[in-house]
This record gives sequence, structure tokens and C-alpha cells, in this order.
Amino acid sequence: MDYIEQKKLESKQMNMSVGYILWFFLGQFGAHRFYCKKNHGVTMLVLEIVAWILICTVIGMIIGIPIIFAVMIWWLIDAFKVQKWINEFNLSVVEEYSRNNESNSKLQSNNHLDILEKLSKLKNSGAISEEEFIKEKSKVLENA
Repeated sequence: MDYIEQKKLESKQMNMSVGYILWFFLGQFGAHRFYCKKNHGVTMLVLEIVAWILICTVIGMIIGIPIIFAVMIWWLIDAFKVQKWINEFNLSVVEEYSRNNESNSKLQSNNHLDILEKLSKLKNSGAISEEEFIKEKSKVLENA
């Protein structure tokens, strides 16, 4: 796998830090579930909003506080699941890449000019720095 393909693969994968930051700060609203592409993110969001609205009324406190505690327990359980979800998603991205790479390997050319053009596009889009571009360019030219 060359540098460009590795960068493309990394850009499709989820970041563990982002998942846990979303879980910690916005988890009771289901943000981590949206990020991990899991079900029931909307359910968490709706329950949390309804519970806070109910807490604003005296009678609703009887219903609202238990709902918030239930969502908190759900949120804590999800802390142990986020890592698994992200690892599974990232593995599926790698497997999909492998399948596509095997089927497209006959169609792809190893033309050094194409690789340099792709590197230039990545540099121009800001995906890689000037230093990374120069380093990878020299590798391509050495192999030419």
C-alpha cells in the first residue's frame, strides 16, 4: 500500500479519541452513537430532551428524573461499547478496501506520473503537508 492509499484509508476510518470525546461531552444526547453509526442515537436524544422538559414542571419531576438516570446508565454502558464499535467499523473499512483493491489491481496502473499527480492533488487540498509531499515525491522518483 502506497502513501496515498494509506491516507485515503485513514480518512475513511473513525478516530477513537473523537468517539470518546463525543461520548463524554455529548453522550447523553447520543452523539457518540451518531458518530459510530449505531441505532438509538435519536432515542437517547429524545429521552434526554423530554426528561429535561418534564423536570421543569413539578409533576414532571417524578417522571423526568428517573428518565435521566436511565439515560445515564445507558450512557455509562456505552462507554464500554464505543471502542468495540469503532474497531469493528475500522476493520470493515480495511476489509472493504482489500476487496476493492484486489478487484481493481488489474485496472490500476503503477505509472509514476499518476502517483505524482495524486500526491500533488493531496498537497493542494491540504491533506498532506509540503514536507510529506517532498518525501513521498522523492520515494516515487527513486523507484522510477
